Amino acid sequence: MPKKISEEQPEPKGLVFNIERFCVHDGPGIRTLVFLKGCPLSCWWCANPEGMNVRPQVAFFPDRCIGCGNCVNVCPENAALGSQEAGISYVIERCRHCAECVEACPSRARILYGKQMSVGEVFEEIEKDRPFYRRSHGGVTLSGGEPLLQKIFSRSLLKHCAENNLHTAVETSGQADWETVCRTFESADIILFDFKHIHPLKHLKFTGSNNLQILDNLRRLDEAGRPMILRVPVIPEFNASGEEMVAMAQFAAGLKQAHSCHLLPYHAFADVKYRCLGMRSRLPSLESPPNELMEEFKNIWIDAGVETQIGG
Repeated sequence: MPKKISEEQPEPKGLVFNIERFCVHDGPGIRTLVFLKGCPLSCWWCANPEGMNVRPQVAFFPDRCIGCGNCVNVCPENAALGSQEAGISYVIERCRHCAECVEACPSRARILYGKQMSVGEVFEEIEKDRPFYRRSHGGVTLSGGEPLLQKIFSRSLLKHCAENNLHTAVETSGQADWETVCRTFESADIILFDFKHIHPLKHLKFTGSNNLQILDNLRRLDEAGRPMILRVPVIPEFNASGEEMVAMAQFAAGLKQAHSCHLLPYHAFADVKYRCLGMRSRLPSLESPPNELMEEFKNIWIDAGVETQIGG
């Protein structure tokens, strides 16, 4: 029987944009991934653009639209337009993301990214997969967005999962003050730390923030003895060079708690989500790094003394 959440204080709520089941990445074993909305960075290559904004967002997938016109009839802002000649269109500038169109759409051409959920509601979804965690030594992983941006909810959910004997992991950019990082992740069994670049100015250009606080938090987590896996997105034009990989690998080699590194090659799978959210991809024509280059980078990290794999 799962332990109950304390009723002494109001139960924290978080803005969740997705819960994925039966995942075999983002931590050991079979896992349930909880994606939280909002991120302090704006990485040009972000694979989850629906997680950037701190507010709920409606996305329109025109290839799913059957032209029924339900959205046109219910939209209070005239953001959904339609005619027999032009079909259904979406004026994103008018949308206030009330989700009336989402409720009215029979074909899931409109999706609301962002739902307020309590710790108990999210845990109820996580608990459904407990048999799979037990057999595979899996658990739950918080991702985003950035869990640190919803620190009270993240801390409460991680604590409740730990109290119910579930393995907990969290994926983070590390962009927050040290007290927030330390308190939020105190119940996490392992931290998946996104290590993007070693140079602050290039980090600033491609993410909107320098990495001084991020690297400081990475060092402090290491000094505190927190088990970590480094996750390195390999992005052409950003960090996909031998020189940059050597510098990052040498930094990582000085960490005692970074048990391994996962090199994650860039992919363009999120391009369709950018369009459906009315957002512009900053790297629209970028191609994934070739396998040969990824193997070369992997060997650089291994030569530096860091256990490394491609993917993760």
